[in-house]
Amino acid sequence: MKKKRNKHKQLNNEKVMRAQHKAEFMRKFKHYFVLISDEQTYKMIPNGVLDNIYERRASAVRVIAAEGQAVPSHIVKNCKKLLSEWLKNIRFSLIETSTQEEITVDDYFTVLVTIIRFLRVVRDDDFHTVAEIKRRSRKEEYMEGAYQVAMQNLSDVINLITGFNNNLGHRIYWATFEVLTFMNGKEGTFQIVKLHSYVPEKFQANIDGVYRPASRVAWGVSIPNPYLRKVDIAAKDLGGVFTKSNKTFEVYIQAHALQRLSERLDNIHTGVLHNFLIESLIHPVVHRDAYKNIFIEYRLDYKKVGYLLITFSDAKIIVKTFLFLTNAQTPEGDKLLANTGLSIEDTRYLSINKLSAFMASDIAENEKVKQIFIDAGCGNLFDTPKDMVVDPEKLKTRSIAALIADYIGLNADDFDFEEETDTDLEPADDENNQNSEPSERSDSNLITTEEKDTQSMHITKLSDTEIDS
Repeated sequence: MKKKRNKHKQLNNEKVMRAQHKAEFMRKFKHYFVLISDEQTYKMIPNGVLDNIYERRASAVRVIAAEGQAVPSHIVKNCKKLLSEWLKNIRFSLIETSTQEEITVDDYFTVLVTIIRFLRVVRDDDFHTVAEIKRRSRKEEYMEGAYQVAMQNLSDVINLITGFNNNLGHRIYWATFEVLTFMNGKEGTFQIVKLHSYVPEKFQANIDGVYRPASRVAWGVSIPNPYLRKVDIAAKDLGGVFTKSNKTFEVYIQAHALQRLSERLDNIHTGVLHNFLIESLIHPVVHRDAYKNIFIEYRLDYKKVGYLLITFSDAKIIVKTFLFLTNAQTPEGDKLLANTGLSIEDTRYLSINKLSAFMASDIAENEKVKQIFIDAGCGNLFDTPKDMVVDPEKLKTRSIAALIADYIGLNADDFDFEEETDTDLEPADDENNQNSEPSERSDSNLITTEEKDTQSMHITKLSDTEIDS
């Protein structure tokens, strides 16, 4: 008996919810219909027709896996959640109305699309006031103006949610958008986002004599023109001996580089990191050091926060590792060393070898300590937007500014910054002096190896074979 009561209660609740949904939908329908016509025009629509309009209304934009595509269920679920949230929050102005009223993208694709479809498909003999309703309603203005803005917003959101779930080491996603008038035997307007996926092909790259797997760097672009973009870099964009070459290199990336990227730009969502990695490679800003190593700037939120060290294997570019801006062997890391004497071990001890140190510490509040990093060219590290963070709880502020100041003797009267010189990126004079102490720029510590990372960096000059390839 109890089960029957519960079932009856559940059915009643569902009826109440359906009634509330219909009332809210029709309230919005009337509101926007009056905006594109007037109150009198709305009253010309018979109640039976209004009921039929509701039954055949445009459904909210849905997300499904495209036919034949291996898209994990949790990715579909995550995309649904993000799409629903963002479409309900993004608003744009209906500039065709006298009030320039705003509408959410979600209301556009449900309510306003229902109005537009009704005005387009209703026949003159459906009921006697049809012709007058059409004459009074400015359908075409909404078909063109608002549609373009709504589709651009939808496109932006879909590109964001697919990119947000991308992982260059495993699988990437993009989407197509379809509008159906029949689905599962029911007539209406069904707007469907279909997810597609791509598993990057692997390549065994010869890195310093050791074969290591690398993944093809690619990205999926969604509506309005969906396609899979595999990233290549023109040889001339690398400068140096490549300046006059017409060759193009396919780009691959080691798992090691993706791991270092996540470790050093910690607490930033993987999809965000990989999205900006793609941007950095599509529009490469190239640097070379005195040993002919090639670095490409990595820009997070379009601001430089590190470098991608590249090498060559079988005429392909391999992204070998990621160096954070304060790491040794970057121009900024070397300037920081010259100004303060901070070595690799020191930056690790002071916890300034990761992005979180600049997002979740009191460094920015200490003008003297902050200026140290600004003078070394690391000012961008203080500007990372907090909305990129995976877990804001991990951004609890740590007190490390005083420790840094004390560690480098910043409070001492005789402390001074060194001016940058043209020799900052050249080998130190004492590297060939056996009596001198080891320099940070020794011939054994430029490139991070898989096994020891920055602790055993070694300078590698690209061979003539690699350059020719």
